[in-house]
Order: sequence, then structure tokens, then C-alpha cells
Amino acid sequence: MKPRYQALRTISNIYRYGGVTFLMFGIFGAILISEDIYGRFNVGVFLTALIGVIFSSLGSIAIGELIQLVVSIEENTRASTQLLARLVRNQQGENQQPGA
Repeated sequence: MKPRYQALRTISNIYRYGGVTFLMFGIFGAILISEDIYGRFNVGVFLTALIGVIFSSLGSIAIGELIQLVVSIEENTRASTQLLARLVRNQQGENQQPGA
């Protein structure tokens, strides 16, 4: 079966890989912004930034996975429809044969 919706697959990959990339750079950024001008580490700022980065990146990854799920559902629905159509044609062919 020929894959369809290539644009949605590409967008899904952008969201998923973008979310992972944002998570990696976000953790590094959270560490950087947690130090004040005197070189002291502020745990509150770090945890707040880290929580924000985690939720943002997980949201992006989830959107990518949701798009992939919708495309997979469409593929499975199309395959089921084709199979049912083939079964109906076979059943109709059996019913039209005389004298069994």
C-alpha cells in the first residue's frame, strides 16, 4: 500500500525531533540561567526553568506522536476498507455461481 500524507509525516518528525532537541538545549539553558552574577546557583530558578522546558518539550513530542497516530489510524482504516471490499466481492462471486 502506497504511503499517503507525506507532509503530515514530515511535520510529525519535526515536532518529535524538535521536542527532543529543545529538551537537550533547554536543560543546558536552565543551568546557565540559574547562576547569578556572583556565580551562585539558584535552585528555584533552575527547577522552574527545568519544569517549563520539560512540559514544553513533552508537549511538542506529544503533538508529533498524535499526528503520527492519526496517520496510522487512516492507514489501518484504508486497509480494512480494502479488505472488506475484497471479501464482499468474493462473497458476491460465490453467490452467483449456479448449483453448488
